[in-house]
Amino acid sequence: MEKKNLPTFGRSDLALRRMGKARKDLIVARFELLQKSYDWSIYQSYFAAFNAMRALIALRNPAFTSEESEIKKFDFHFVNKNLFPTWQARVVSSMKKLKEEVIWGDFVKLSGGEAKSQIRRAEKFISTAHALLTRLIIQANER
Repeated sequence: MEKKNLPTFGRSDLALRRMGKARKDLIVARFELLQKSYDWSIYQSYFAAFNAMRALIALRNPAFTSEESEIKKFDFHFVNKNLFPTWQARVVSSMKKLKEEVIWGDFVKLSGGEAKSQIRRAEKFISTAHALLTRLIIQANER
């Protein structure tokens, strides 16, 4: 595979790119719900929230290692410093458990209600994350 020169992005650019990915994942989750593909809707909803989380992490420490380490970084940089509501951050962990049921549960049957609920959680998380991201980028640009 040929290596291409990749553009160099600042942390704000990377954060905005990841937030865009989160929004695209949410669109896919909604589409899968309409198709009654509840398992994939749940899967995409999780990644929508996860990518919104990664958008914020990009402002502090953009290197990715694993899902678990990203959640720990998020807690350290945003939850523990009271920048992000604790209850809402915990939602991602519960979303992750449901996502793992989709992946590993051979006979798991999920409902449209569960998929809708997962989408609502992702929407709320993304909304809160986007507001914080905007505020942090504005603050950084004022310095």
